[in-house]
Amino acid sequence: MERRSSRLKAQAQDSTEQSVKIDDTTEGSAGVKKRKVYDDKASNPKIEPKSKKSRRKAPWSEKMSFALVPVDVLYEIFSQLEPLDLLHLARTTKDLYNILTSRSSSTVWDRARANMLLPMPPCPDDLSWPKYVDLSFGTQCHICAKNASCTTMWSARIRLCAKCQPKRFNKLQAARRSVHYDYPNDLFRHLPRITVLIPPKGKTEKRPSRKTIYFMELNEHWQDQYNNITDPDARAAWVNAQLVERTAIATHTSLYDEWKMDYEEALFENRKSTILERIEKLGWGQELAALSTDDKEHLFNQDLIVAAFEENLTEKVLDGLKVFLVGYMAGVRDRRLQAQRSEMLTARLGILSEVHRDCTSGLPINSIYPTVSELFLHPVVQEIVNSEPEALFNRSHLAAVESSFLDIALDWRQQTEDKLMDMVKKVNKSEINRETVFDLATTVFDCMACGNVLLRHPQVLVHKCATRDPGRRNQTDDPDRLTVERTLKQTYWNFPGWIVIKAETFLLASQIVKMCGFDPLSATARELDENGPIIECIKCNDRKGRATMTWLDALSHNYTYCHGGESGEIMFENMTVLDKLESRKVKERMAEDLSCKRAAISCRWMHCVYCKKAGNTIDLLEHIRKTYVSSLLCQP
Repeated sequence: MERRSSRLKAQAQDSTEQSVKIDDTTEGSAGVKKRKVYDDKASNPKIEPKSKKSRRKAPWSEKMSFALVPVDVLYEIFSQLEPLDLLHLARTTKDLYNILTSRSSSTVWDRARANMLLPMPPCPDDLSWPKYVDLSFGTQCHICAKNASCTTMWSARIRLCAKCQPKRFNKLQAARRSVHYDYPNDLFRHLPRITVLIPPKGKTEKRPSRKTIYFMELNEHWQDQYNNITDPDARAAWVNAQLVERTAIATHTSLYDEWKMDYEEALFENRKSTILERIEKLGWGQELAALSTDDKEHLFNQDLIVAAFEENLTEKVLDGLKVFLVGYMAGVRDRRLQAQRSEMLTARLGILSEVHRDCTSGLPINSIYPTVSELFLHPVVQEIVNSEPEALFNRSHLAAVESSFLDIALDWRQQTEDKLMDMVKKVNKSEINRETVFDLATTVFDCMACGNVLLRHPQVLVHKCATRDPGRRNQTDDPDRLTVERTLKQTYWNFPGWIVIKAETFLLASQIVKMCGFDPLSATARELDENGPIIECIKCNDRKGRATMTWLDALSHNYTYCHGGESGEIMFENMTVLDKLESRKVKERMAEDLSCKRAAISCRWMHCVYCKKAGNTIDLLEHIRKTYVSSLLCQP
């Protein structure tokens, strides 16, 4: 059936008026062509057109008027949107404003409400749909129109910023009321109010105070209406009507608050789903499926994601997050792979520890061999551990390590001595021989972790602090090393850098060797131990006795206890070398003291060379007599 509309028919008649007329003088002349007369001068080619500057560009509303579109078609289009979209649309042109604020548009708003992720409560009777949507989703203050931090007061049907609140709300004082009302208290209890915090003033106030301010506009409205009604029954009816209205507003406000919480939660979940869908679309579906709930929450707590959740996740916003999402998921993949490798290494380090224990149990007590952490770094072990990561790994895979453990230990010792050589070259500028440099009396190392304890070769190779777990871990560290430290409580040799050789220590050692009558460039520590004199620190002599010591103890004493690392001529003023007779007597006394220390009950640094049992000399001699000597005597 053909559509009939008087409005469209009238517009069609107005738009089809003839602008061309026929000259009466030429009418009826046979064979004569009729001349056209133009009423519109702008369309006459003989008349020059106006200049471009004087032409007025037709506005968009004149080019395309929504008045030409049937209302039901517009309603069908608008019903596909959401309420906030309709509000923005109504603010674009007058035609749309008139259409969307008419009474007949309520069905459009109601259908738009159903399009929401979680439909909002119906519009209350005292509000229009645009006002209702503006209170729900708007951000501007209703007075200053600024997008400051605003508070929506649903009971007052207004949204205000903190600066504009005093313009509409006022304080009710106890003695002298600034809010005056004559209507009943039952109605006053429904007067919109808010509680604000007042910062402390002066030194006497320590905590912020609270005050309640009331909506003055509604108070004045109620006051005028109440006073204009003189009939008591009419006043009572008016009060009851106001109470019913305020109760309905309070009920709707409570319903709206519940919906708002549910809506924000649903919106947040929907935006999380949108982010996850975009990650899957970018090709990270496998990594996304492996993410735990905590890992996903960590993703959503990132600053860029939190900022993106504050607005609609349009394609433009999602495209802006592409680089971040790809980088984040790449990090997730790396962490997952590293976690798998860490789990694999933890199990294999346990097996390697068993092999290390069995290989070292039969070695002499003074043997030099690497720790498990250093054994793990050897190329032979690395190749075995890293081969076939997904295969079932057992001790048989490390058979090559067991058979060549002594060779691996020798290789490790050479590599570690290379590191020590690099340290020595930094302080000893003379030509040094690798075969003899560690035997020199001047080659002394320091352990910073033990409090500047002096170490010699080969003790420095197996010093416990060299491979002790530093406890400091950083996310940028080597993941394999972190796994080794967590599993074995060890680290790679001297990774913390606690083993050093100091220039001042080298200088002091050279001066002490000269004082003892030896050449610092060639004198070995063994020569000084056997033939070196005893040194006395005159400064430290007291009533308890004379401070006498060996050359190595003098170095530690001078550097650590007595002179605090001083060097140069000051040391010679406080140190003196004893003669041979006094040195022999002191050495005998030192040997006696050492023997007493070794026989003490607390001594645990002596070991049996056969079974590595720890103890003092008395216990170990008895242990050897009972365990080994008696068994040898019993043999045929």
